[in-house]
Amino acid sequence: MRTFANCIYLLAMSILLSGCSSCFQQPEADANYGSPPVNYELAIKEYFESVLIDSESARYKFSQPVKAYENEGLLAGGEVLWLGYLIETQVNAKNRLGGYVGYQPYVVLFKGNDIYRVQKMDWAYATLIHRAE
Repeated sequence: MRTFANCIYLLAMSILLSGCSSCFQQPEADANYGSPPVNYELAIKEYFESVLIDSESARYKFSQPVKAYENEGLLAGGEVLWLGYLIETQVNAKNRLGGYVGYQPYVVLFKGNDIYRVQKMDWAYATLIHRAE
């Protein structure tokens, strides 16, 4: 019975949220995203050096920078919160036991040459961060 209730809840939320994709504001056509980041690979590697257990073992895959923007959540009004460049990054590094964990997907948001935020790719990435192109 509990599984059925969960299914009904998920169905209702899906229907509710599918109609709200237009609730998020979009940037103006002439919005200023700034310049694409320079040396973004080095900046991302330096960020992960402070986060990973064995940063020297890290292997990276980078996408090219693309214009992107982020919205606040719908409860906060869905306004545009950030404009800049997004770089999809995959990181594979050793864990405490010395084994590689496999490539983990991240989204790195840049404002100019500075990292604005690093986020593991998940549902929030899919709903709040949008490619501008």
